[in-house]
Amino acid sequence: MKIRAVVMVALAFVMTGIGAALAQDADLEGSSEKFKQRAPALLALKNNGSVGETSQGLVEARKPVDAAGNKLISEENADREALFKALAAKNKTTPDEVRKNFVKFRFGRASDNHYFKGANGAWKTVKEWKSGK
Repeated sequence: MKIRAVVMVALAFVMTGIGAALAQDADLEGSSEKFKQRAPALLALKNNGSVGETSQGLVEARKPVDAAGNKLISEENADREALFKALAAKNKTTPDEVRKNFVKFRFGRASDNHYFKGANGAWKTVKEWKSGK
């Protein structure tokens, strides 16, 4: 449970742009900056329903996106994978454990109209997941 709390706090700092205070190695600091730079464009795609979060902690297109959208998704996912590995090493846990906590963190901060893809492959809005529909 202690590892989960440490990972959640670390993710909160990194994802909210305070990563430099927490992350002492260049990989985490660099990832934090990249996440911040991509956040507005990614949020726009989430808000219009073009992309959503997956149960694996990655971003995926729900409907066709242009080349810039595909590049954004690819870069975001590559940086997330690197983040999962770096945080796992830093906290002496596994990338899968970090991934699970990351998904919970993202789900908890998502707007009701944002989409999440369950392990069963079904896309639902956060509101639908919360209501059990």
